[in-house]
Amino acid sequence: MSEIPSIGPGSTRAAERTARLAPSREERPASVSGADQDRASVARSEDRVELSAAARAASLRDLGPIRAERVAEIREQIRSGTYETPERLEAAVSRLLEELDAG
Repeated sequence: MSEIPSIGPGSTRAAERTARLAPSREERPASVSGADQDRASVARSEDRVELSAAARAASLRDLGPIRAERVAEIREQIRSGTYETPERLEAAVSRLLEELDAG
């Protein structure tokens, strides 16, 4: 007889492999109840914010002029890893603490 085990439909090994591939009753997802469906539909909803023209104008007015050269310079410093220095970190922390003390 051959030393290669049988793998046909009548073999016990085929049944074992099939049982391992099929999820057990405990592993199968239960049907979704009405409350779960409500939560699922809420999770899929999207939030939207619409700003009036006056709000958009006010937010742009607060920014001041954007200097493209300066933005490009800072982006390059960030990319090269030279932007974050101990001095800049100290200045940022100091301003944050001042704002927290004022508020």
